[in-house]
Amino acid sequence: MMLSLKREIIKNKTFYRFVPAARDLKLTAHFSKSIEKHLKSSIIANDNLRSYSPFKWGSLMTVDRNKFPVPLQLKGMMKQMNKLSATLYQALMETGPLLKRAMQKPKKFKYKGHANLVTVTDKAAEKKIIRIIKRRFPDHGILAEESAESDDQTHHENQWIIDPIDGTTNFAHGLPMAAISIGFEHKGKMRLGAVYNPFLNELFWAEQDKGAFLNGKRIHVSRTRSLHAALLVTGFPYDRHQRANRYMKVVETFLRNTHGIRRLGSASLDLCYVACGRFDGYWESKLKPWDQAAGYLIAKEAGARCTDFRGGPFGIYQKETLVTNGRIHRAMVKIVSKYL
Repeated sequence: MMLSLKREIIKNKTFYRFVPAARDLKLTAHFSKSIEKHLKSSIIANDNLRSYSPFKWGSLMTVDRNKFPVPLQLKGMMKQMNKLSATLYQALMETGPLLKRAMQKPKKFKYKGHANLVTVTDKAAEKKIIRIIKRRFPDHGILAEESAESDDQTHHENQWIIDPIDGTTNFAHGLPMAAISIGFEHKGKMRLGAVYNPFLNELFWAEQDKGAFLNGKRIHVSRTRSLHAALLVTGFPYDRHQRANRYMKVVETFLRNTHGIRRLGSASLDLCYVACGRFDGYWESKLKPWDQAAGYLIAKEAGARCTDFRGGPFGIYQKETLVTNGRIHRAMVKIVSKYL
């Protein structure tokens, strides 16, 4: 069965709509095998394939464009960007099942700080992602959470910024609010980003100047105009025990003046949820670049306004993150800047 499927994959023109970069990669034996392996594991192991697969079930090689991430279909994309997109997509789709399997098993973890966990799965997922990227782009730089402390931190012209599990504490406790976050940075600017929650089958995707998408459908920030009507989200820094009083002043003020505040425990998902209008605003301090690189691009492409706590320019290497739908931004800046 799989041999015939492999021949069909190589011959069928719709495969090139699935991964446009296949032409650039010349369908190397390794690439076709990796796609075959992914399809085989998805078909056999995942009972929910029908609900989220980019393929229509009746014909495996017919692409359902309503469910397939739009950026991979855009005509006129540069060949290099096609190759980047295909690599990113493959890394997400091959790493997602690893997280889903591990979620069902007892987890071994250790502390990197007062409240910062790392699991065996974090490291395994990161190695898998880096291996896929380096196979295609051996000269690209890598900035990844679990290897960041020991690896060269020099900024490269082309750099991938990776968080294998954003929301490790949730993951370690069996909560499905965790995601794989991967961004691509070129000459200091974010060009491509994706955040994938394999537990909820949600893929957020953005390419610079191409818009933001959730499972292939274009997304945009909310239209909420008043802070009193807004639902906000935040995260607590790992050194929160040192600044708890100041941080809680902000929380208290927002609780009195909004619909409410949520705390999901995954910065990349917080940013994506602002991007698709589930939340109206988000603030957090002392994030790392891998926490926010992909989510920042997705939010920005969805129309979000991104600044520091005082309304100044934002960068993924900064320590202050304030992202809103734009309409409540000044009101949030006024409150956050007063205490933090």
